[in-house]
Amino acid sequence: MKKRKINTITLPEKVGGQYWLQDDNELGKSFDLISIEGVNGQWILKSNKNARVINSNQESLKSIILEPMNFYALKLANSQENAFLFTEPITNNRQCYKKYMVKEGYNLLIGRSERNDIVFNNKFVSSTHAKLVLYKNQWTITDLNSANGTFVNSYRVTNKILVPGDVIYIFGLKIILGNGFIAINNPDGQVTCKGEALKEFIRQP
Repeated sequence: MKKRKINTITLPEKVGGQYWLQDDNELGKSFDLISIEGVNGQWILKSNKNARVINSNQESLKSIILEPMNFYALKLANSQENAFLFTEPITNNRQCYKKYMVKEGYNLLIGRSERNDIVFNNKFVSSTHAKLVLYKNQWTITDLNSANGTFVNSYRVTNKILVPGDVIYIFGLKIILGNGFIAINNPDGQVTCKGEALKEFIRQP
């Protein structure tokens, strides 16, 4: 991910082969940015002419072994902008969603602290990360100066009016917006929804 946009790639369960994470140039044309190769049962991120892996001292690395739930810094060629690779596993609780009805006019706070309405216990999430509001049937998301950003439909936002179908992403946490409700996943069982503004939707038999 860059500061402004997320690009994603899903690797197969069986480690092997070479895969490319793609980016778009200034003309909107896709190109291969950096490769990930399966070697001896491990996924390896490899530097090339378009992007170099760098360590905490800003030194270039030829390659690095990828581990789940980690950040990897990239230096992009012909650009002053750095990018980051974030790795997360594919799990059932990332792909299954629970539906909650939302009361209008409430500030739904999202973050790592137990004071929030949607608590996500993840080290990359700020204590109070973002605020989601439903008012007069209109959704609004506001990033609360978080360290790592809030993304909507793969783009980083600070404050944005949303519509049903939009997807909020905060480092594994996904919130899909509906008409008066949200559907939310639960990465690694680390999400807790509470507060009077949220009511779990229970389908009638």
